[in-house]
Amino acid sequence: MVFVYFIDNLIDTAKDVALLNSIIDVLREVKAHRKKLWNTWRASFIHTYCSSPWVLISIVTAFIILVATIMVEGYPSPDGSSNPVRTPIG
Repeated sequence: MVFVYFIDNLIDTAKDVALLNSIIDVLREVKAHRKKLWNTWRASFIHTYCSSPWVLISIVTAFIILVATIMVEGYPSPDGSSNPVRTPIG
C-alpha cells in the first residue's frame, strides 16, 4: 500500500509519465551495454591497468617494443638471407 501511495504522489501529470518512460529506456540501454562482453573487459582493463599514468605509459611502451621486435624479425637481412644475425663486413 505504501508503494502505491508513493507512486501516486510521484506521478501526477503526463509529463511525469513521459519522464519515467525515458528513464526506463535509459536503464534498458545501460543494461544492454553492460551485457556486451567487450564493454565488461574494457572496463576491467581500464580499472586494473590504467590507474596511474605510469602504468599506461609502460603498457604503451611494451606494445611498441613488441611490434618493433616482430617487424625486425620479419624482415630479411640486407644480404638476402633469412638469418637475422648480420655477418661482419670484411
